[in-house]
Amino acid sequence: MYTCKKCGTPLEKQLSECPICHTKNPAGEPESMAGKDLTETYDPVAPEFVLIRQKSRKLAAVLAFTLGFLGIPLFYLGYKRSGLWWLFVAIVVVAIGILWVPISYYLIGALLLAQIGLGLVILTSSNLKDGRGELLR
Repeated sequence: MYTCKKCGTPLEKQLSECPICHTKNPAGEPESMAGKDLTETYDPVAPEFVLIRQKSRKLAAVLAFTLGFLGIPLFYLGYKRSGLWWLFVAIVVVAIGILWVPISYYLIGALLLAQIGLGLVILTSSNLKDGRGELLR
């Protein structure tokens, strides 16, 4: 809550002019939060507090090595569009494999190689980020 420095009128937000005395910039310059201790204002129980949890690299790798061909680790990491593409390609490849049996072994092998490659990328890249741009833990 702000107050006008000239007439003392309570202001709900910082305004460019006081509605009562018409003073320019009535609440003064906004306070700089640089160098201030914010531990007293931090309230994790407040309703506006949003807990952001980092995604686990180990869980993403396990998902990649087990269900990677379906794009499940990409959904877990928050890459929904890429996960949908992986799922679409897997469905098309399985459908082609069912309809054309002689090539099905090659297609299954290609899916498994892609799955292993995705798992290795998740395990080995040190700066891999999730869909929100946060590093994996």
